[in-house]
Amino acid sequence: HSSVGELATRRWAFLKWRKYLWLKAFAWITDCSGIIKFWEMDLMPTHQCQRWKVNTMHYVFTAIHRPEYMLCECNLLSRYNQHAEGLRKSDATVVPRRDAKIEAKLQE
Repeated sequence: HSSVGELATRRWAFLKWRKYLWLKAFAWITDCSGIIKFWEMDLMPTHQCQRWKVNTMHYVFTAIHRPEYMLCECNLLSRYNQHAEGLRKSDATVVPRRDAKIEAKLQE
């Protein structure tokens, strides 16, 4: 499920920025509606999710759901590396073709 990936990202971000988040009220804005349901559930599907929920109780925050189109700036930053990797792969296939064309012209 996408909510598990969103929770993993939350866990990483909260740990990375804990000195700024610790005991301070803040909002966690997400485009995953499953996160809101996650906080309302008493029984978790896996022990990992249960542990993540307990670890999150150290922070004072509100989980807010927003549709994806309202988070376009955040998505731009989080998906930048995927786009850059795609460009690198396409450039890797272009260079050998270009070199072959140059070699063909030199042999003429």
